[in-house]
Amino acid sequence: MEYRFSNRALSAKPSRIREISARGAVDPEFISFAIGNPAYETFPVEDIRRCADLVYERVPKYALQYGPTIGDDGFRALVKERLQKVMGINPEGNDILVTSGSQQGLTLMPMTMANEGDIVLVEEFTYMGALSCMRGMCTRPVGVKVDEDGINLEALEEACIEAKKYGATISYLYLIPNFQNPMGVCLPLEKRKKILELASKYDFMVYEDNPYGELRYSGEHIPALKALDTEGRVVYAGSFSKILASGIRLGFICASEAVIAKMSALKGNLDSGSPVSSSLIARYFMEEGKLDPHVEKTCALYAKKRNAMVEGLDKYMSSKCTKTNPEGGMFLWVTLPEDADADAVFEACLENHIGVIPSSCFAPDEEKPGKAFRLCFATPTLEEIELGCKRFGDVTKKFFGE
Repeated sequence: MEYRFSNRALSAKPSRIREISARGAVDPEFISFAIGNPAYETFPVEDIRRCADLVYERVPKYALQYGPTIGDDGFRALVKERLQKVMGINPEGNDILVTSGSQQGLTLMPMTMANEGDIVLVEEFTYMGALSCMRGMCTRPVGVKVDEDGINLEALEEACIEAKKYGATISYLYLIPNFQNPMGVCLPLEKRKKILELASKYDFMVYEDNPYGELRYSGEHIPALKALDTEGRVVYAGSFSKILASGIRLGFICASEAVIAKMSALKGNLDSGSPVSSSLIARYFMEEGKLDPHVEKTCALYAKKRNAMVEGLDKYMSSKCTKTNPEGGMFLWVTLPEDADADAVFEACLENHIGVIPSSCFAPDEEKPGKAFRLCFATPTLEEIELGCKRFGDVTKKFFGE
């Protein structure tokens, strides 16, 4: 049988992270800085078990039946309250759509707002899962230069002018404004305001992906772009994967009522209903006032791990390499010298029993793969971070000297 795969299927590629994980699975000495999973020790197992028991004591029929596509009303109301309290997002005129993890929102955005061939502007290195969704919907991701404080505004406007010149349609700008995956950078307030001005000037939407926003360990809180949005241009995406537990697959979209209505209609074609049991577990957890102290505890742990990785790289890494020092999130970005052979460094890391993700995995343009690596400090233990930094540092010194 010769299969005739769709263009969407042909655009799908295997995950590089899974390849690295598979390689490490057969190596007992392997330490992974590659997987961007939350730390298992942050999961409130006993509280989740107790909340799950409450779900099946109180509303078993509701919890086990198909749920409303838009999501549980009680959970959605709590999400609205939390967004107003933590992110400064005004609930008036906005609605909440519950999603099966944040990945479903990344699929729904191009499905709802873009046509085939439309441009989606993205940071020059960005979350690979988002790129997969854009390509799967046959849109065209176009990378924009990123500085130490986030996307470069001049380059962003140049991309808008270029698209207009050739009659291309920019559907939306995809941004991770807080502790960006993979680079760890954070957009300052003035840049956020300017981005919204450019969105209005050139008439495109903004998808604000914010799974790490509550994981801040230092520095000042910055309002969400959605909190600054006066035109309904921002579609805000949040997740409970990084602040509660990733396995409950619970995310949400906050957008204008018109956008949520269309997304909800399309979501019904994907899953016929939002995850009721997971929503109720998170709802009871929040109603008991457990989420804020849990997030504080998680941030305290990740701050220790971030510090350990920064100190470890300072201690062991070649001085010819540079790194980011994020104020939150889960990732740190190491950039190699311009003349480096990034592929050779990557292979040497694997041979030295250390897993990192090359920048090519996050590049929207395959011809601009970059010469950098993402390192995750959330998943490994403090002991693994120390040893892993030494192994990684040894590799960099082998290639670039002290």
